[in-house]
Amino acid sequence: MIELSVRKHLFSSNGHMQLDVSLGIMPGDLITLYGPSGAGKTTLLKMLCGLVEPDEGTIRVSGEVWYDSTAGVNVKPQARNVGIVFQDYALFPNMTVRGNLEYALSKDQSPTVVDQLLELMELSSLAGKKMTDQASSQARLLFLGPRASDGIAVSASPPWRQNHPA
Repeated sequence: MIELSVRKHLFSSNGHMQLDVSLGIMPGDLITLYGPSGAGKTTLLKMLCGLVEPDEGTIRVSGEVWYDSTAGVNVKPQARNVGIVFQDYALFPNMTVRGNLEYALSKDQSPTVVDQLLELMELSSLAGKKMTDQASSQARLLFLGPRASDGIAVSASPPWRQNHPA
């Protein structure tokens, strides 16, 4: 389970704003963050990944404290079992969707993880396609990578939003 309760003062094109989010996500849940540009969606994901420090709050994942402003805990991004793909991502255009996913496997992961990810996102039909614009826009979430298959996968721009930016 992901338990997140954070606050962060942000500066957007509309001026100052306070991001104040509390949520709980159960294993297997698929959630969507949505809102206007500058609302703090990407900042929230970056806080979960440890790339941006909240001003205050807590982040717990599977009972493990990743961030606690009161206790002074801030687990480094490298130690968090989380994968993230930003709006601009680097994939190998000469490889297939499957090839890109297999390249991301760690040495101790089974290639069956790739099939599981493709099935989970209902994108098995893309497995043999090269990373064309169509395939990459549909497969973007998969490139959270097999590393995240046992942890958390987040995307700053899900595939269904590719042609409809916030």
